[in-house]
Amino acid sequence: MDSGYKIEWTSVVPVVSAATTQSSSTAGCEGCGEFNATSGCITSQDWPQNYPNNIDCSITIHASPNHTIRLAIVELSLEYSVSCQYDYLEIRDGDAEDSLVDTYCGHVSPHQLISSTQDVYITFHSDVSWSASGYKLEWTSVPIDTGCGVCGSFNATSGCVISEDWPQNYPNDIDCTITIHTSANHTILLDIVELNVEHSSTCQYDYLEIRDGGSDDSTLFDTYCGDVTPHQLSSTTQDIYIKFHSDVSWSAPGYRIEWTSVPVVTDQ
Repeated sequence: MDSGYKIEWTSVVPVVSAATTQSSSTAGCEGCGEFNATSGCITSQDWPQNYPNNIDCSITIHASPNHTIRLAIVELSLEYSVSCQYDYLEIRDGDAEDSLVDTYCGHVSPHQLISSTQDVYITFHSDVSWSASGYKLEWTSVPIDTGCGVCGSFNATSGCVISEDWPQNYPNDIDCTITIHTSANHTILLDIVELNVEHSSTCQYDYLEIRDGGSDDSTLFDTYCGDVTPHQLSSTTQDIYIKFHSDVSWSAPGYRIEWTSVPVVTDQ
């Protein structure tokens, strides 16, 4: 006869380290409070798990003097209601009493906001029922440009140009041409530091056009729209021609472009 089997068991409480309870994507992110760092991130309580019910959280972000704040809404999913009266995220340009940028609820697509002041004030509220994964926000302090040109002709050996109202959204329905000219036996190193304009598959609505030469029929480097990765272009001539166009609807922060004159190296 077979001996059969004997099984024993014991109930064990699982041990979970603090490090494993936080997603790597939230490591280093803040919750509620005041923050003075030049960049950082904020998440709702327990993100990316659902936030608790019946909480209020206030957040203030301070930038240095002569700086504004670029706030990226990376993820935002809250209880939805038509007037956002239940759970909501409220963002203000300044302190708690200043201009309301918007009140969000439901599922919101990722996008960016630029403050006009050196402060952003955020309030999150959840009611007593239902919840969602919440939000993740990132911010960066942005210097205010006082020495950059906008449209026109520039002959300096170095400089910068920005879209109108940068880093705020540029106006609708504008055309701006820029010509950069350098000395004889020099070319131009153009640095696209930031470029974010309305996206379309063929760039037919808002676009930035850059040409290797001094006129609108010079060789085309490229036509840009959408959110473009920073990069550099080198001219083969002593001139660069830039055209920016926006249509009658939708806008974005625009662009900041820097240039430096580079001497042509010739063989002796």
